[in-house]
Amino acid sequence: MSSTPTETAGTLLLAGYVVTDPRQRTASLIPNGAIYIQSGEIMDVGEAARLTAQYPEAVVVNAQDCIAIPGFIDAHNHGQGMTTFCLGTEDDMLEAWGHYWPGRSPRPAEQMYWDTLVAAARQIRSGVTTSMRHDTPSLSFASYQSEAEAILKAYATSGLRAAYALGITDQFRLVYDENEKFIATLTPALKEAALRLLEPGERIEPAQYFEYITGLVTQYQHSERVRILLGTIGPQWDSDAMLIALRDKAHELGTGMHGPLQETLYQKLYAERAFGHSGGEHFYRLGLLSPNYSCAHGVWLTDGDMDRFAETGATVVHCPSSNLRLYSGTAPIPVMLERGVNVALGVDSESINDNDDTFQEMRLAMMLHRQPGRPGRTIDEWDALTMATVNGARAVLQEGRLGALLPGYAADITCVRLAGLAEPHLMAGISPVAALVYHGTPADVQTVMVNGEIVYRDGQHTRFDAAEARRRLQEIMEHIDRPEERAADALRAQLIPSIKAYYEDWDLSSLDPYYILNSRR
Repeated sequence: MSSTPTETAGTLLLAGYVVTDPRQRTASLIPNGAIYIQSGEIMDVGEAARLTAQYPEAVVVNAQDCIAIPGFIDAHNHGQGMTTFCLGTEDDMLEAWGHYWPGRSPRPAEQMYWDTLVAAARQIRSGVTTSMRHDTPSLSFASYQSEAEAILKAYATSGLRAAYALGITDQFRLVYDENEKFIATLTPALKEAALRLLEPGERIEPAQYFEYITGLVTQYQHSERVRILLGTIGPQWDSDAMLIALRDKAHELGTGMHGPLQETLYQKLYAERAFGHSGGEHFYRLGLLSPNYSCAHGVWLTDGDMDRFAETGATVVHCPSSNLRLYSGTAPIPVMLERGVNVALGVDSESINDNDDTFQEMRLAMMLHRQPGRPGRTIDEWDALTMATVNGARAVLQEGRLGALLPGYAADITCVRLAGLAEPHLMAGISPVAALVYHGTPADVQTVMVNGEIVYRDGQHTRFDAAEARRRLQEIMEHIDRPEERAADALRAQLIPSIKAYYEDWDLSSLDPYYILNSRR
């Protein structure tokens, strides 16, 4: 079902408006614009009248009723067709979720394939052309391999570009502290539950991980649509020795690193207790910050951390929906932008509506930071679009190649119908980009093009049947029976109140919030 126009004559995409580079704001908006594409690359962009005359033999893609924008880059996601809510985990503080706890059963390759394909279908329908996926192993090496290969196969089927960051942990398993210290605080019955949960099992070893990641980077080093990165999990789960090893291997392989950092209040406090300084400063001292490093969340970065990110060119990926749902806080994004930090946008598989809607994520990123009285810098529609496109290109190691519709860039394009943005009516003078960010929904997406190939058009994926993918995943989930994982879930449920209680006496007196949202008096 592939839909690639004839290459010899090239492709000419005609649009009601073309946004060439969101960083240039209104100067980048071309009414009645066109984009000429050859072999997946943008060769020319400008007014439709000129390009139509200049390339008369080109195959025309008609999007004249649309605004053509750079394809969205979802710079932090977990590629979950079955979201955590669908899997039975309701919103709670991250520390109680236990993502990194033991007891997770291996996922069959078939399940991972269809699960990833369902998520990719949602992302493409929302105008996403590139996704950064972050995964963390808590299982055997054989399962780790099997799952990763199924995931990469699904991305190849979908046509979506993927930056795939595979992570590893090597310390702590229940709280941000030694297992024994936490267990000592428990009642005898809960101690037994914790010890059962921590019973030795087969886990991926660092040597296996680094050998495997080396092979994957080598395998995909010339791939047009896949980048392999090393995944960091944060200083609370990765020891300094592990973080240094990840840094050195990424440098050796010429790739990047990606993962969460300072996502929650307790991760901030852990770093201060463990190191005497912030997690951002710790990563800086260890030499992890660079243009090839991006952190998800960054909610609790300090002033000094922001300066370090700006100095090194490292990226912060803002995940506003996830941060609200998991009680993590609100990252001070306007302050980061003022300080020169490159800020991208990520849905984190935890969007407000649980549906990977990038339009909604842009709106939330734009509106969440509006303090009473509108003091200081705010985020407008151009900022939000920049975060969702060109700023994400650095995070996925494609700066200067993705995120803009300029000659020499890959033809990753999303066309959004103007009629839907104007419902029921827009008064004259409202920018089409403002309408896009304020009103846009996945239902308004007409065409999605990746590397010059149409992968979505008029509600249909061209490479696969999205309804069939959902049906296959549903069948698998309806017949799953994992008694060992159910038993581990029951043990975790017993421990959650104690997990939360463990953090209750951590000192909050040093906090100095960026935002003032209300007042008791």
